[in-house]
Amino acid sequence: MPELSADPKNSVVQSPMSRFNRTVPYTYAGYSFSSDPDLPEVTGGEEDQFYTVSFADMFRPDLVSSKVYNDPNLWWFIVLVNESILKADGKLNFLEMFLPGVTLRIPPQQVAYSYINGN
Repeated sequence: MPELSADPKNSVVQSPMSRFNRTVPYTYAGYSFSSDPDLPEVTGGEEDQFYTVSFADMFRPDLVSSKVYNDPNLWWFIVLVNESILKADGKLNFLEMFLPGVTLRIPPQQVAYSYINGN
């Protein structure tokens, strides 16, 4: 059976906005992949806003991110922050649970950037 090993030489350069910056690249049977990161929780703050998913946003967290942050690339941060309400059967399944009427917590954009930078 092939061994699973960390492979920092084969890591891919990611955008500073990528959630994969905190992952560890692995090699298994000649294939490289990244682990799921162990991400810290984003706690609520007084400046958080709330956004209710509309029919136009259904299944499209990138559209919500574009509306609230003017940046569609922060969609994953919105999903991460709202992970507890977007779980189905104990697994994160935001495409099925990102439905009209769901109210999402939206931290300020600066919180997203601080999170990405590890602050």
